[in-house]
Amino acid sequence: MEIIGGILVLIVMLIFSGIKVVKDSNRLVIYRFGKVVATKGAGVHLVMPIFETAETVDTRVKVVETPEITATTLELETVSISAVCMFQVGDVAKAVTKVDDYASATGAVVQTALRTAVSQNDLSTLQTEQKGINKRLKALAEKQTREWGVNIKSIEIKHLQVLPKLAVTEMDVIEAEA
Repeated sequence: MEIIGGILVLIVMLIFSGIKVVKDSNRLVIYRFGKVVATKGAGVHLVMPIFETAETVDTRVKVVETPEITATTLELETVSISAVCMFQVGDVAKAVTKVDDYASATGAVVQTALRTAVSQNDLSTLQTEQKGINKRLKALAEKQTREWGVNIKSIEIKHLQVLPKLAVTEMDVIEAEA
């Protein structure tokens, strides 16, 4: 009799361990033997404890600020630039299976897009046409993040500063050492 009671307690504990409560702002990705089999929205869901695992993904808009990077414009001016990116997970299954850390990867893509946009424009364009540059940045970044199920809401240049040219070039230093 004690054995049957112990087995019943174990079964009840196993069932309760499979109950997952998902908030409105999250989605649940369910894996069966390592393969994505379903995504679930808000509510209470039962996951089969032995066969299935679940991962919760936050689908709220997130903000990534790029660190200041140094880039060269079309006319070979050196600038220091940073941006702010707002993004949201659109396809949770892709976000957890196509890239290891979608937030960091999105930040890296935005940095690359920022450097590309600077190199394709002159300084006056960067300073006067920021709305157009922001749209191009978004388009550049979305090409890659769309494959991961991440939607870029906006990218805006946060900081742009022209760096002074160095008075002494490397060639001058080499000649002085010789």
